[in-house]
Amino acid sequence: MKLRPMLIGQAPGPGANRSSTPDEILGGKAGKRIADLAGITYGEYLLGFTRSNLIGSHQGKSGKGDRFPIELARKNAVTFLMNGIMANRKVVFLGQNVARAFNADDFFLFTWYPGCCFDYAVAPHPSGVSHWWNDPQHVKSARLFWRELVEDEI
Repeated sequence: MKLRPMLIGQAPGPGANRSSTPDEILGGKAGKRIADLAGITYGEYLLGFTRSNLIGSHQGKSGKGDRFPIELARKNAVTFLMNGIMANRKVVFLGQNVARAFNADDFFLFTWYPGCCFDYAVAPHPSGVSHWWNDPQHVKSARLFWRELVEDEI
């Protein structure tokens, strides 16, 4: 059986409902952006990807973005690696903070790298806070990456 690709985000956003279910992780605007880039419906996105956050609750604001406790994230990354949930999957780290938590500090966006038991790529954080999304060429490269992933894996 082929395993669904896995997306790993930082933490729930500030507006996330405390009673969110696993079906809603990386949902909302971020999920809708990824679904749009991938050329699939939001429902197909929710069913097609295993989704998780490194940190289980919103950690507050820091400047224009959210606070990201890197030491807690690294500890949780070790748990992800140890429990085998990422094994034999394609894994997309959403944002450079998540990549840093997994010690993936040197990377090119949208490039697949071999991990110990999984392949991973880094994509920009899907929130609107990132100015990366303002460049049409960036959006074009993101669209290509997500559509290829869906064609190959979903």
